[in-house]
Amino acid sequence: MNAKCAKFFAAACALAAAALAGCSSAPKFGENVYPMGAILPLTGENAAAAREALNGMELGAEKVNASGGIAGLKVEIVPRDANGSDKLSFEENFDALRRDGVRVISVGFDEVVVPWHQRIAKCDDAFVNFLCQYPPATVDAPNSVRIFLNGAQDGDALSKVVERPDRRDVRIVLMSVDSMFGKACGDYLAFCVRLERTKLYTDVFTQNTRDFSIFSGQIKRLFPDYVFYVGRGGELKSFVESVAKDGFRGTVASGAVFGFEPFEVPEGVKFFRTATLFELGKIATPASREFAAAYRAKYGRAPTWVAAYGYDSVVELAKAVEAAKFNPSKMRDYFKDRKTEGAIGSMEFDRTADPLSELELTRL
Repeated sequence: MNAKCAKFFAAACALAAAALAGCSSAPKFGENVYPMGAILPLTGENAAAAREALNGMELGAEKVNASGGIAGLKVEIVPRDANGSDKLSFEENFDALRRDGVRVISVGFDEVVVPWHQRIAKCDDAFVNFLCQYPPATVDAPNSVRIFLNGAQDGDALSKVVERPDRRDVRIVLMSVDSMFGKACGDYLAFCVRLERTKLYTDVFTQNTRDFSIFSGQIKRLFPDYVFYVGRGGELKSFVESVAKDGFRGTVASGAVFGFEPFEVPEGVKFFRTATLFELGKIATPASREFAAAYRAKYGRAPTWVAAYGYDSVVELAKAVEAAKFNPSKMRDYFKDRKTEGAIGSMEFDRTADPLSELELTRL
């Protein structure tokens, strides 16, 4: 991002935060509207991805309303900043929305959701959509769904990059961002790759680190066959270049990241990453094409995979509300063992309302 773009984005975030701070309460259910809450990190780290999710949700609401809304009620998205620019903590925003009668709330991302997961899991008066990759998000939260990429699926797919052609030990370094996202998804990936005759070394880095020289020097001395990156993507190019500069010649692999930007892979290094088929341009269903066209028309750019999940969240949650006759405790039944087709492509939900998305391990 160049300096001009960075200044523009910072100003946009400040305006968004100011607008949110001015919100006193959500529109009440029954005032010809059906409010859906969205608690996302609209300021700070991951704000760009949060804005993409919110943009997708706004388009989803427009789609639902153009088809008559939910039993005639107009869907309205009620955004709140998970990072507290409106002077409220995540928990306070969650409670305030529920007091205002909001009965469907989407929450993201892992960094702010995971610390409150046990509290959210006990919620019995609202239905929660997890916009996060935390593998067990819906397992012990009976009033919830995940309409987002599942971190367990991502880890399973990423681990397939490891080849074990003979009986020698495989040496793996796993680097995770030092956050709840990195810990949850890094731990799951470690579980996937820690098989017999595997030597696994792990470490953490701070999000938006640009100088990885200390790490890459240590990595070189471990003589790994594979180096895994678990992060949000902002430092991915610097990370790959750093380990290559210090002599690593092997495979670097990354899980799905926000806003992936292609880069030139250093000589001697193989680079793999997981990505949704939507991001790779391989979803050509009518629903996906319609969403992409609407997004370009409204925002002047192509949508990200995060935006696609935001859009599908509102569309599918609206169907669940109507199927459950407005009872949030019955909404999960709509998702159990259901296959949906939306902007992101197909999702297959299990008994715990956790989906498998169309995901691919690809080489750059």
